[in-house]
Amino acid sequence: EQELLKRQIDTGAISATGIIMDPETGEIIAMATTPGFNNNEFSSTKAELHRIKSITDQFEPGSTFKVVSAISALSNQLINIENEFNCENGFYQYHTIPIKDHGNDGEGHGMLNLPQIIQYSSNIGIIKIIEEVGPKSLYTTSRDFGFGSKTGFNLNLEQSGKVYETKKWSQSSMHSVPIGYEVSVTPIQIAMAYAAIANGGFLL
Repeated sequence: EQELLKRQIDTGAISATGIIMDPETGEIIAMATTPGFNNNEFSSTKAELHRIKSITDQFEPGSTFKVVSAISALSNQLINIENEFNCENGFYQYHTIPIKDHGNDGEGHGMLNLPQIIQYSSNIGIIKIIEEVGPKSLYTTSRDFGFGSKTGFNLNLEQSGKVYETKKWSQSSMHSVPIGYEVSVTPIQIAMAYAAIANGGFLL
């Protein structure tokens, strides 16, 4: 809680949520949200602070979802990690929509393979991958990772998030969903998905 509060203050965020779990068993070792409340003063704190945001709050995951897009291509053997994609030095006109990269190094890139696309968090690279893979594979992989379904957490009020079927996608969905927009998830779903990556592919 102290570390979460520090990061909340450092980043100017409204709140922060953290989960520590065992990826081999799915055991939740620790889970917290800031601002929190003192159980000894439960009745005198705001009701909104009583939520377990890890399971109740939904949000667009953004770049944390790019790994799902990458795996949707790899698992169907539609691309391999050596394939390179032109990331257009950071600017790409997708039909009528301009796509920009704001990678973690602050620069645009040219040719990148899949690991590099993830490393630099390239929107353009991921979108180009999904252009080759197609929406059906991305939707199926998203569902396989548990997005759009409750995890089975044993407390009430868990939300399932939302992953729309491809028949409900618009033209803009092909550049939004691969980079984590037009999708809603909970923190516990993100944690479980990454645990499945860490444990060799088992969604617990």
